[in-house]
Amino acid sequence: MGLFGPSKSERETKVAIAVYLAEQTWERLPGDQKDHVQDTVNTIFESLGGERLELFTIPSHHRWWFYASAMKHLGIPPYFKGQEWELGKLDPSEFDEDSESFQLALQGAEYVFDESPKVTPL
Repeated sequence: MGLFGPSKSERETKVAIAVYLAEQTWERLPGDQKDHVQDTVNTIFESLGGERLELFTIPSHHRWWFYASAMKHLGIPPYFKGQEWELGKLDPSEFDEDSESFQLALQGAEYVFDESPKVTPL
């Protein structure tokens, strides 16, 4: 951590982890929970001035950020044991999802979590 908080690299890693956790958790949710999360995502997105269809035109790491926020709000824990939604004041728009550093951060999250204990199916 830098003198004035987490470095850009540390923030990028945290965003990548949240995105990866959101994707993995979403994939394992039963249909009724997915519906509830989707409704919450739509509510959050619309409260910020977006329209539902626009949600699918924004960069995927922004979209997954909304899903992570919704799951945190609904009390749905990440799929991997011992993890929490660490969203704080992070801003996914600070990073380009196609950049090499962001892709490396995502790959690192995938590597670490694929070796982690899993929670029982949601």
